[in-house]
Amino acid sequence: MRLETKALLVSTLALISNLSQNVLGLEIATLTSDFNATSFSSMASTPLTYNDRVTRNVFDSEEEEREWVDSDDDANTKQANAQRNPNILIIMADDVGTGDIPFYWKSGLVKMPNISRLADRGVKFTDAYATPLCSPSRYSLLSGNFQHRGQKPGGTWNLGSDRNQFAHDQVSIAQVLRDKGGYKTHMAGKWHIGAKVHRFNNALLDYDKVLTSRDHDWSRPLEQGPQDIGFDESLISVCGIQAKPYAMFRDGLLQTKIADVKFWKKGSYNQPKGESIIQRQGEGDPDWDSTAYNQNVVEDTIAFIDKQVKNNPNQPFMSYASLGAVHGPHSPPDTYLDGTPIKGEYDTPHMDMLLEMDLAVGSLVDAIDSRGLASNTLIIFTSDNGGK
Repeated sequence: MRLETKALLVSTLALISNLSQNVLGLEIATLTSDFNATSFSSMASTPLTYNDRVTRNVFDSEEEEREWVDSDDDANTKQANAQRNPNILIIMADDVGTGDIPFYWKSGLVKMPNISRLADRGVKFTDAYATPLCSPSRYSLLSGNFQHRGQKPGGTWNLGSDRNQFAHDQVSIAQVLRDKGGYKTHMAGKWHIGAKVHRFNNALLDYDKVLTSRDHDWSRPLEQGPQDIGFDESLISVCGIQAKPYAMFRDGLLQTKIADVKFWKKGSYNQPKGESIIQRQGEGDPDWDSTAYNQNVVEDTIAFIDKQVKNNPNQPFMSYASLGAVHGPHSPPDTYLDGTPIKGEYDTPHMDMLLEMDLAVGSLVDAIDSRGLASNTLIIFTSDNGGK
């Protein structure tokens, strides 16, 4: 494992340890290796704008760092970490720029009371950097590396015959939190950093028939999926709502029966939640509904939190809620989970999806608040890259 990756992940643990009693809202801040060996222990839970980089070495020497990351924590150490570390909720938006958020440049056209409330009670990042593309930014967030330090400089975007974007010697933040910090880890939503499809007899990958090819073994989970890089539980689509396969994977396992796979042509389809849109034809689940995607992410994340509160209340958790909003196809649902109207509330479907995004953030933050977890939960709201 590369030293710079270790440094970021170790410093991330130092960050959450130091902030164990704070509730922070971090807007539009992508963690990259710019933050190596950095601790933000001086941050308070009172509202402030963070413009200057605050740095402090976590270790006195590289040798000390290597000893820490290579050590095997015993049960007592993991239990101690679990007692002092806060929960972590990362909410990743898709194609949302600072210009879309009302309080940044006063240019936002959609009211976002929930995201604004999160900023008011926490920290707003105004000087942060992200790659201008989806897959590289997601890899940077999860690995702590610049995008060119992964498998491919431009990112790994879809299913393939090799592996995800992580290099062989790299680990994810989820893996470190789970293995070193005693966390229960979870993600729901858009994956978009690649995975390997198991194939019989080393056959070539058939991307056109990625779900129905007889050469593909869907009795086995995706290799290099979330379950292989530190996530205990996951519900993902490989490419969000924008590309095939239009199907969900639970802990790496395809949730659609092969016999039921449908070939979706480009177009619009009436579905229970609204007008679902397929912008690129391809195979998928017969019930695929792009309008339901964000609400499904919210529901799965809250279900995970509830299960954790019930079954393991003393174990910290990390949940990564990776929304489809507001990437195309812009297909807002008719209403939100609570019946709030969405479609047609603003001038464009894109703006309606920004409204849904704010409602999703509100649901997730309210889930933390209503379950008495706010005093010991770090909430991060960010985006993969700016809007188009």
